[in-house]
Amino acid sequence: MVRGKGHGKQDILPLSESEKEDLLMQRREAEDQIKNAKHVGVGTAAEQIDVGKYQREIDKIDREISQRDVHTTGRQRDELAKELTQLEEDLMKNLPTRAEMDFPSKYPGAVRKHLRWVSNNMKNVERWRHCQRTLNPEDPKSIEQLRRKE
Repeated sequence: MVRGKGHGKQDILPLSESEKEDLLMQRREAEDQIKNAKHVGVGTAAEQIDVGKYQREIDKIDREISQRDVHTTGRQRDELAKELTQLEEDLMKNLPTRAEMDFPSKYPGAVRKHLRWVSNNMKNVERWRHCQRTLNPEDPKSIEQLRRKE
């Protein structure tokens, strides 16, 4: 039997404020379920509620928040901003233009150029996204904004 190859440790994207609020709301709902199960009398449907399941859900949410909640200092933000500008310069070098992407029939080899660019720059794109999410958690830029018009 062939075993699947693991993807290795991936770079975890930081939480945006809205994602954090959603997780906290899910946590409150699970806590309410536990509270309701404890306050309802014996012999009712509350005995059917699996309190352990809700506690595991709370623990999972807490772990996710602690892993993905990023607190950066001013120096770290400056270093990330420098890295971000360097990554943007590197990514824009052979990035197909907007016209090449919108009208590939007019530009022979545009699709092959794009696929080659994607395969050569995947790690840089992921790092760029991480920097974007860390510096601008509520409004990260898309890679499409780096494309030139012509």
